[in-house]
Amino acid sequence: MGYRIFSNTIATDIIPKKRFGEGMGCFSLSSSLAMALAPAVALYLLNVSNFRNVAILAGGLGIFALILSFFIKYNKVEKEEAIKERVALYEKISIGPSIVIFFVTASYGAIVGFIFLYALEQGIKNIGVFFTVYAVSLLITRPFLGKMVDRLGFNKVIYPGLIILVISMVLLSYASSMPYFIISAFLYGIGFGSVQSSLQTMAILNAPKARFGAANATFFTGFDGGIGFGSVIAGIVASAMGYSRMYLLFSIFLIIAIVLYFIIMKTERLKSIN
Repeated sequence: MGYRIFSNTIATDIIPKKRFGEGMGCFSLSSSLAMALAPAVALYLLNVSNFRNVAILAGGLGIFALILSFFIKYNKVEKEEAIKERVALYEKISIGPSIVIFFVTASYGAIVGFIFLYALEQGIKNIGVFFTVYAVSLLITRPFLGKMVDRLGFNKVIYPGLIILVISMVLLSYASSMPYFIISAFLYGIGFGSVQSSLQTMAILNAPKARFGAANATFFTGFDGGIGFGSVIAGIVASAMGYSRMYLLFSIFLIIAIVLYFIIMKTERLKSIN
């Protein structure tokens, strides 16, 4: 998770506040695309090769990323600010958005962990198309949605995004042919693209500048924790109820995210961009 925190902190430090939503939308598109394309590439390699080659490719990309990191330019944190960063690892004001994204990414954990087996159960072998469509959806909508956050505020982007995610998961639970999977993937890309970047912007925007690192750490604790939690719970539920009912059940996690977001916005008085 460390690379996420460092790279996101550098990005948040240089993005102008007036275009924060747009900037975070474009920046976070890189990690979201990686999350979308990596499963598709891995599934393709597993079909034509073996797991060893998948691991070699992943290791090679990691080394390449390490080399690129030496060329990143960033503003160094002053000694006093660095000491503050070590005092408290998490930013209190960012906990609310972190909890919401936890329940959102739990659904992604269920998808990336079991959609291959679910598709095979439905007689579909080339399910990597799901992640390709998801990536295209992100690529098309993410920059546009970032601008909407800057102009209209969080609520008018996050609420529709969460509702679209619920629809996507319900549709996925009834998927019996490739068109269902494709439509679900496209909707999931729109919903996830609007919610993830907006919540991350909210988590950072409300934190003091010297606490951007801690704010990012808080947000991605919820983000990555949700994926891990979703994968584990999905496995338990799927073994007891089947994949279709499991995905339908996971739409409840997204409904919980809607309720929690409403409560957080009413009680914590988080500031918006506009």
